[in-house]
Amino acid sequence: MTLLPRRLPGAWLLLATFSIVIAGCAGPATRDRAQPPAAPREIDAQRVPDAVPHPELLSKYGNPDSYEVMGQRYFPMRTAYGFVERGIASWYGPDFHGKRTSSGERYDMYQMTAAHKTLPIPCYVEVVNLQTGRRAVLKVNDRGPFKDNRVIDLSYVAARKLGIWQKGTGLVEIRLIDAAHPIVPNVAGAPRAPAPAVVASAERPEAARAPEPVIAAAPSAHPDVAGAKAGDLQATPPFFLQVGAFVEFDNAERLRTRLLASLRDVHVSPADSNGQAVYRVRVGPFTDVLTSDQVVQKLQQLGIDQHRVVTD
Repeated sequence: MTLLPRRLPGAWLLLATFSIVIAGCAGPATRDRAQPPAAPREIDAQRVPDAVPHPELLSKYGNPDSYEVMGQRYFPMRTAYGFVERGIASWYGPDFHGKRTSSGERYDMYQMTAAHKTLPIPCYVEVVNLQTGRRAVLKVNDRGPFKDNRVIDLSYVAARKLGIWQKGTGLVEIRLIDAAHPIVPNVAGAPRAPAPAVVASAERPEAARAPEPVIAAAPSAHPDVAGAKAGDLQATPPFFLQVGAFVEFDNAERLRTRLLASLRDVHVSPADSNGQAVYRVRVGPFTDVLTSDQVVQKLQQLGIDQHRVVTD
């Protein structure tokens, strides 16, 4: 997941030619010769301890003012107190194992770590699988994922511990942990701080960023997915893609009408945000990630690249 500078085609050709000459001189023992990634080993992820939150200095390398990947610019946060986010998690493993992360550390797929596009590096988060209630405390030390419709990339062992390794993706809640006071709350019953309202007053759709309450299942005691009993895993809870939140109903209805020309199941949902009436434009519900990914692609074709996953 480490960001690499783009190479010019001519420079790459010259480098490749030079590498061939060097390899011919060095013979088969050349240290830089690429090796295929090893398949991850079987591991009892439930026995792997969570990351232990503690105060750390921000990484200069991992926290630029902004960075760009595939034409999209991202702005890392300097502080994220109270941060809560829900969305679809994925995982990364052998292809990146041993490579440098955005924090400068080497990625170890057997450690409880994760990658996020904008959270401060390093920081600590509690991630809850909203399908099963399983949770884990992870250290965010890398940037990504840069696939559309994903909010966090888990290490291999974290994906196993949370129960999304075999399926590849999962609906999760991410909650920042205050490393200076690392008391991990019970997500199912902990009181929630009121979220700041973020609404779009203009016609241009903007995804509302205010976190919303989640009712999660109690923590699960069942083992890793590889040894889970039948019936342990539940169906993915229904979720929506929210593509805008507007103060004026007419703006929300205008966006809904526009989307209905290409999509089904587009709704305007009224809500109250800290005393302010807002109208949320949502697509769904969905019960599988693949279908939501297809809708995200259609939204991008319509010029809408701002959305977020909501579960109510």
